[in-house]
Amino acid sequence: MLNIFKLLIPIINLFLKIIYNLPYTKKLFLFQSYDLYSYNDNSKYLYEYLSARNYNCLWITKSNELISYLNKKNYKSFKYDKNLLRVFFLLLRTKIIFDNGTNYFSPLNIDIKKIIKINLGHGSGPKINFFDTGDKKKNIQNIKKINSFTYFNFTSDFTVNHLSKSQNIFSNNLINYGYPRLDVQVNTENLLLPLKNYKKVISYTPTWRSYKSNLPISLINDFDFKNFNDFLKDNNFCFIYSIHPQFVFKDKDHIGNHSNILNFSSLKNFDIDINHLLKFSDILINDYSTTTTDASFYKVPQVYIYNDYEEFTYSNGFVEDFKSVNPGPEINDFADLKNTLLKFLNSPEVYFEKYGEKLDNYLIKYYDIKNSNSLEKFENFLSEI
Repeated sequence: MLNIFKLLIPIINLFLKIIYNLPYTKKLFLFQSYDLYSYNDNSKYLYEYLSARNYNCLWITKSNELISYLNKKNYKSFKYDKNLLRVFFLLLRTKIIFDNGTNYFSPLNIDIKKIIKINLGHGSGPKINFFDTGDKKKNIQNIKKINSFTYFNFTSDFTVNHLSKSQNIFSNNLINYGYPRLDVQVNTENLLLPLKNYKKVISYTPTWRSYKSNLPISLINDFDFKNFNDFLKDNNFCFIYSIHPQFVFKDKDHIGNHSNILNFSSLKNFDIDINHLLKFSDILINDYSTTTTDASFYKVPQVYIYNDYEEFTYSNGFVEDFKSVNPGPEINDFADLKNTLLKFLNSPEVYFEKYGEKLDNYLIKYYDIKNSNSLEKFENFLSEI
């Protein structure tokens, strides 16, 4: 049955292409995040902004919980199910589809070429997001998939010129409007109440690898989570970690249950995403993640732990030497970690005296602060296409 349906997809696409030219009113803007259950990132903030300005926006999801949440906020949504007639009619009324990742809403591979697809972008930094899978056919499929978007959004002249090439984007339709998530005044006042009892908040956001790995922090010399938690308790610090959903553990990391170590997923809801945590943080422990750029935007001090630099460089790569541009010191062992955290958390000016200029230079490349009006730029752009 599945093979028969695959054979029918080209016919369905041709049929939709023909009737898409009929005089329906095509004003719908469709939004989704990385999957059909999430509600976050640039799509979320642009969707809410345009919805508040009376554009006809729909958030695509399979989550009844998310639909209920959006209904309470008077936002419109579309429950994606197996009713193909509803999906066809939806697509026939759609003008633009927005997405953060490498793929947009194309149910059952049904794709109407005349619908505009805009890639809002997910992360901006030296890390190359496209990597060699080792399978030539998969590589070609991935390149075709990313290049099926109509427009690609970036965050600076440097990223337009360099990240687009490193991601194998061949389109000339490159726009530089910045990220809606950084344009919004992220309010953490009432959203992160469980963290307010701590003197300082330490965030940790290790990125995913194309290979199995353990958390880099757990691999530095003399580190273990119990002793780390004792250090946190003694200083009334909180350590909150966010694991990338694509991170695959080499061995099961036994973080365990600790009083001052929290998993960000325990706080997350539809109101809260990683930017709320970054803005609330007093320091960020990072590796190659593009959260470096968001944290730099919020002027959050940063330190780095990476014990697989050569392997990551080989498998993913960078547009420039990461160690030379990141705005913070590299941590090598547990004693170094504790001393550095105490120094920067108790005296943030020490960090900025040493790394402030480097942080500013990093932002010039990877996030043009003139893009602080990202939402307005997108609204103006949408009126022109």
